[in-house]
Amino acid sequence: GGARLMKGKHSGGRMSKVASLRATFVLSCYFLLSFLASSSNGLPAPLEEKAAKVEVGVYMESYCGDCVAFIESGLSVAVDEVGSIMDVHLYPYGNAHEEKGEGGEGEVIVCQHGEVECKGNMYETCLIHYVPSFDDYFPVIKCMEASGTPAGRFEVCANESSAARQVANQVENCANSEQGRQLEEEMRKATKALSPPLNMVPWVTVNGSPLGFDTDALVQMVCERYAGEKPRACSDFISLH
Repeated sequence: GGARLMKGKHSGGRMSKVASLRATFVLSCYFLLSFLASSSNGLPAPLEEKAAKVEVGVYMESYCGDCVAFIESGLSVAVDEVGSIMDVHLYPYGNAHEEKGEGGEGEVIVCQHGEVECKGNMYETCLIHYVPSFDDYFPVIKCMEASGTPAGRFEVCANESSAARQVANQVENCANSEQGRQLEEEMRKATKALSPPLNMVPWVTVNGSPLGFDTDALVQMVCERYAGEKPRACSDFISLH
């Protein structure tokens, strides 16, 4: 009888271990499935790529009244409402063109609103060069444009951004030197590369497609083009679900 009792005790221990291993296996499978379910492609959610931001290009010139109106209203509203899903780039050149210099040597940029606009464009271009973050340079350009005399307002408006204040001297020197002219040449190339070419300013593109006269539709276009989770402001135009 004792032998049978010992055998039963040993058998029960073995069964207990099997049950324990089975429970561990089931639990492991549960956590593995939960882990895989956290991502549609089987990768942990943090490793998933976020949706690309919508590329917005604004081709403008510093003394253009319509550009000022767009910066103060349309663009500023878009920045406030859907700025988190936009990647904005400003190109201060607009309707400028190149002409032969004095004596027919070299080429000079001639601006639609005269030399003062060329100077304003260069200040803004140099600012963008030294302060490449849109969030840092936009408040400065917005301030300059609102003043009505952008070329003469950089020093004051630089106070709108700590990043701009730190490089104010470099921007000042750039705007009054050959460096500024070379940087403005890059803006000219970017503007002339547009397809279709601009026929008005401001000329606004969303992922390369021009808005034309419909600049008020910027927020709607950005919402429609963004593939990720959309900001609340997009609910005015499309369903968020």
